[in-house]
Amino acid sequence: MEDEQSGDTAAPLPPDASVAVTVASDKHVAGVGPITESESVLENPAPMLDVHAPHQTVHTWKDFFIHMAAISVGLLIAIGLEQTVEYAHRLHQLDKARRELTTELEDNRKQLEKNLAAAQQIKAQLDRNMGLLRAFQSAHKQIGRQLVYDARVFWPVDGPWQVVKQNGSLGLMPSAELYRYTYIHEGIAATWMR
Repeated sequence: MEDEQSGDTAAPLPPDASVAVTVASDKHVAGVGPITESESVLENPAPMLDVHAPHQTVHTWKDFFIHMAAISVGLLIAIGLEQTVEYAHRLHQLDKARRELTTELEDNRKQLEKNLAAAQQIKAQLDRNMGLLRAFQSAHKQIGRQLVYDARVFWPVDGPWQVVKQNGSLGLMPSAELYRYTYIHEGIAATWMR
């Protein structure tokens, strides 16, 4: 009656609601009213693999073996489900690694095209500069203007490759695919580290 008059009634929670309530030392939560131990809802910890003792005493060998078989089958089912989830996770991880490496290789192909165009530009600039140097050398004059040498070279991208190497996704790939990616990235590293 007192709760109805004071207006401190709380709406009931739906049965599927996941709520964690912290109960204060005086067993009272502001705006809700007094809470007893039976009314408090606590978060459930992560489920754990747990084997329970039999509900009745085991009197015969037959009961013992039936109980052990039930435990074994339950454990095998749990391990099988866990491995199925792990396998699905690895497939997802491998698919993500393939997508990232494919994107990286496409980006590196575009960088290579830019670098080839830059190399052609550098070659043309060097040819002009050499022509200028030869002309001024034969005339024994000083070069009155600055030689032109301006080109931008783009570094390849290898962030996804480094991540895939460190997170273990390479171990999930078939050997032919792994060899192809390793060959490409070792070639990139050897070219750019000179």
